[in-house]
Amino acid sequence: MAEQYAPGNALITKKDLRAEVAQRRKNTRPEEREAWKAGLYENLSRVMDEVLGDQKTVYAYVSVHGEADTERIIRSLLDRGIRVAIPRVEKEAAGKTMHFYYITGPQDLEKGGFDLLEPKSGCERADEKTCPVITPGVAFCNEGWRCGYGGGFYDRFFAAEPDHKRIAIAYEQQFFDTVPHENFDLRPDRIVTEKRILRFDGSTEA
Repeated sequence: MAEQYAPGNALITKKDLRAEVAQRRKNTRPEEREAWKAGLYENLSRVMDEVLGDQKTVYAYVSVHGEADTERIIRSLLDRGIRVAIPRVEKEAAGKTMHFYYITGPQDLEKGGFDLLEPKSGCERADEKTCPVITPGVAFCNEGWRCGYGGGFYDRFFAAEPDHKRIAIAYEQQFFDTVPHENFDLRPDRIVTEKRILRFDGSTEA
């Protein structure tokens, strides 16, 4: 099974990558995914300890449909007294925009667009400019480039608020030889998987 998830031939388009990852997720056995979740949580916890510093807030997302799991890290952060904010996509005059809102647990979430879990109306809007952001993605490569879901919400968010630590998470099955990217694309500061931590911000392992 390991060979199935090793980086294979470079796929040309982001559409190809998204289709391939969807198929790999579909073919993943439940026991494999549970092992991956445990390894990811361990590595992500280490990274959170490194990057939090004096920060008391983490921006995260709620994983669905076989995405890299965030349930355990969100629960752990809340148990430690760290505030967690989750994104909600909202229609504004300039178009759809992503904002983050604090939650205290699953009871503060409801199903929103794209079948995602989002903060309910009434949750307090977060306005942190430098906190770590746990970022999703569809496909990655060892050079640090990321393919998202195509909405561009995170790209626009980080362009508007560039001082956040960008902590992308993924499973090894989401890695490919290369990922299409533009000169203006931002790489994550770190990519965390169930097996390793890739660093692109000049940091070294503590």
